[in-house]
Amino acid sequence: MSADVGVWLDQNHAVIVSLGDGEVKVVRITGETESKHRSTGGVKSGRPYWHRSVESSRRADEHRKGTIRKFFASLASALEASDRLIIMGPAKGKAAFADFLVENGRSKPDGVLAASARMTEPQIVARFKSLFGKKDPR
Repeated sequence: MSADVGVWLDQNHAVIVSLGDGEVKVVRITGETESKHRSTGGVKSGRPYWHRSVESSRRADEHRKGTIRKFFASLASALEASDRLIIMGPAKGKAAFADFLVENGRSKPDGVLAASARMTEPQIVARFKSLFGKKDPR
């Protein structure tokens, strides 16, 4: 069964909403990404005027990118076959995930939209229903 799929994506979690033939399926995925560490100073070194913090911050950035890629991979594997795909969420993660999908051989999403940083699950489902033009049977 092919469905319209919407992904609400934040830094640490995602909500996948599949809108099929009169049914709604919601899946939550949580990642292990950490917020970017902001150092307040360098690390003391045995050598004078030598900063080791540059290397450690580079290593921390690479580790962070790796955990984000793992999160995107688990999210991409959870996506169903879809007629249309819309990615929504705050910040830059949604565009990075769209690029990740294209890099890994999937089709480009039909839309990448900015959204409120704080949305409840029912608000997310309602937003995707309105974007896909699906009405609640009443």
